[in-house]
Amino acid sequence: MTDGRPLGVGVMGCSSFALRAMLPAMALCDAVRLVAIASRDGDKARATAAGFPGCRPVDGYDGLLSDPEIDAIYMPLPTGIHREWVAAALSAGKHLLVEKSLAMDAGEAAEMVAAARQRGLLLQENFLFPRHSQAAWVRRELEGGTVGQLRFFRAAFTIPPLDPSNFRYQAAAGGGALLDVGAYMVKSTLHFLGDEARLTDAAIEDDRDRGIDLAGAATFVAPSGVVSQTVWGFDTNYQCSWEFIGTAGRILCRRALTPPPGHRPSVRVERGNDGQELELDADNHYLNQWHYFAAAARDPAAVRAETDATARQAELLAAVRSQALKLTRGPAQR
Repeated sequence: MTDGRPLGVGVMGCSSFALRAMLPAMALCDAVRLVAIASRDGDKARATAAGFPGCRPVDGYDGLLSDPEIDAIYMPLPTGIHREWVAAALSAGKHLLVEKSLAMDAGEAAEMVAAARQRGLLLQENFLFPRHSQAAWVRRELEGGTVGQLRFFRAAFTIPPLDPSNFRYQAAAGGGALLDVGAYMVKSTLHFLGDEARLTDAAIEDDRDRGIDLAGAATFVAPSGVVSQTVWGFDTNYQCSWEFIGTAGRILCRRALTPPPGHRPSVRVERGNDGQELELDADNHYLNQWHYFAAAARDPAAVRAETDATARQAELLAAVRSQALKLTRGPAQR
């Protein structure tokens, strides 16, 4: 893929998130071309494709894999069915952008990562916050000494109750809070503390009736000594924040993970007794992600780095679950 043409993308599934966010951004991105949309419901595929000029509907997922115009697959499917279709897409030589979380467990993740590495293909989870200018702003402030020496990173992602039929409440679909909102906490920790951050403690609250986890907390520490304290959960008041506490100050990002296009993120910066409220620039991390993914697919070093990052994310998620089993608060009755 060195001819400079746009990356041909096929979409496997018609999730509401894909239709609301990722497909409109793809239409704005000159680095990618939406070739086809597949659904197990042919009528749904046709209705969706009709909204994007030049896009073909495909009845069933297999038709995407043999299409020579498709270089990569965007997979907004539930985690519970990733294993089958990630393996099929990699076998067909397609790069992959997969909605988090990649796998149900560490074993599944290891299989997928090994297959991607063997074929030299990009396997990337669709975490968007690293592509938003807010994350870059935070890094600059930390490197510039705004908080002094960073000591603590705190992060929270909790969401109110969803419709009871939502796949996030279904164990077979890969539901549960850890693989959904908890995954953002692991990714945030790795993003700001580095790949060598290690887990020190974790706890998970289970819903015995539905067979899923509802909430959790985990603590990590970096080789530098910086501590990350994270919490996540379903059926809880909405929070989506990062907090950076150092020897000389604090930064609080109130809409850390999901700022929509056009939104100006609100942050608070404190040094001693002085505090300042700031509004950062608006950005479109959906569009930025497509530009990044298209460039990464053409760069062997980026392919390796992103696939390694996907593997590390899966390893740390598995460690959280394993540690929590030792310290669980016991199943909750809901």
